[in-house]
Amino acid sequence: VLDGVANTLKEYSDSREIYLGLLTTDILLQHVGKSNLSSITKLDLRNCKIKNIECFDKTELNQLIILNMDNNNINSVEGLRKLSNLKFLSLNNNKIERLVSSNYMSNNLPIVFPKLEELHLGGNLIQRIPDISMVKFPCLKLLFLNNNKINKIERFNAMPTLIELILNKNHIKTIDDDGFDGLYNLKELQIKENCLKSIVNLNALTSLRRLYLTSNRIQDLNELGVS
Repeated sequence: VLDGVANTLKEYSDSREIYLGLLTTDILLQHVGKSNLSSITKLDLRNCKIKNIECFDKTELNQLIILNMDNNNINSVEGLRKLSNLKFLSLNNNKIERLVSSNYMSNNLPIVFPKLEELHLGGNLIQRIPDISMVKFPCLKLLFLNNNKINKIERFNAMPTLIELILNKNHIKTIDDDGFDGLYNLKELQIKENCLKSIVNLNALTSLRRLYLTSNRIQDLNELGVS
């Protein structure tokens, strides 16, 4: 019994799947209130306790442009690999350590989001930049990695169009020599509330206009040409 009404077998199955964090096509259809998914361009699935998103691999959401799945229990983006028209993806406050599992990477071609322009991954469990760079983002402009567990900046691969990078509230202590190589179009970099003692290796950021370093441990501003 749910809400005082006896469940049908299908309703019981759906409620059980939701409890287990399984997102199904039937649940999606109920959520959007439509008989098909092919015309949907925007989908909001925040706060749904979702863990498994493999159903996206089997649905007709080929017109989806905006997807918000904040505040769930998702641990990878493998299930979203066929959403080729996505331009905005928000996965804040999930359980993501790596965008794709090592098992997937060893048995499949790289995942590409060909049109994605804005990606929100704040409040996850990401520790290393290479765990992001395993996925290709040829059109990405804004990347939010705030509130993760990153302890150093390693090279960002396959993000030639990135304009804004947010790394606030991590555990960043160092920047690799090639950490920003390839980010030729980056205009804004935020590394507030980290553990940086020195800020070097910014020469590759030839388009940088705004740099935010509040609440670090930097003492020598001469590195930035500031007296």
